[in-house]
Amino acid sequence: APYQNSAGTDDKSGDWSLDENDTPRFMQFVEFEESNLLPTPYNEKTRTYDDSPETFAVYLDAFKSELKAGRAISVGFYADTSMPGQLETTVYINTDTWAHYTYEDGLISNHGVTIVGYDDEYPKENFSKGLEGEAAAMRTPAGDGAWIAKNSWGTAWGNEGYFYLSYYDKCICAAETYDFDVTSLSNPENYYINQYDYMPSAAQEKYYDDNVMKMANVFTAEADQTIRALSCE
Repeated sequence: APYQNSAGTDDKSGDWSLDENDTPRFMQFVEFEESNLLPTPYNEKTRTYDDSPETFAVYLDAFKSELKAGRAISVGFYADTSMPGQLETTVYINTDTWAHYTYEDGLISNHGVTIVGYDDEYPKENFSKGLEGEAAAMRTPAGDGAWIAKNSWGTAWGNEGYFYLSYYDKCICAAETYDFDVTSLSNPENYYINQYDYMPSAAQEKYYDDNVMKMANVFTAEADQTIRALSCE
């Protein structure tokens, strides 16, 4: 479904209903298998950025290895806007080149995107193009290189929906890739996903009590089933 209403805009008050004939619903018969948590220089929990060469090298290698293996990377970062159409002043993104660089650390991510590729030779000057003096120096990363990221706001935003995110962005966090088992696609009518999960988890909460505590997820089988996997967190 496009990220637009019937008038072709992102106005919330518009008509967002879909024509079922043009956008038929479908079921995905895939099973979540595992996730891979990737290291980043920025720790959002402690709001600290580790700029050591060792940490940076591990981060680059981890991201590139996953991309080369065919896995897109889900990341959080601090964007100028977390919704389309909100941008009034650009602080971190250059809308001439659609190149984003958060030069301040200690910020909490407000948006999530998907990294789908990288360019080691992407010029650092593209992030500050059109600026001069102190503003240009502040918004120029320490080196060349950028991740190619896909946003979720449709092709009218950015470069056909994509933008560049600097390797040196100081707020990239919550990096994760996912593997799915799709072996059942050959025979989907006999496959049922009895899964109660919310991946990726937006947050986790802990509860402590001196008393014994119990909990359970109760599933009722609709027919005879073979349990292939059980996972918990």
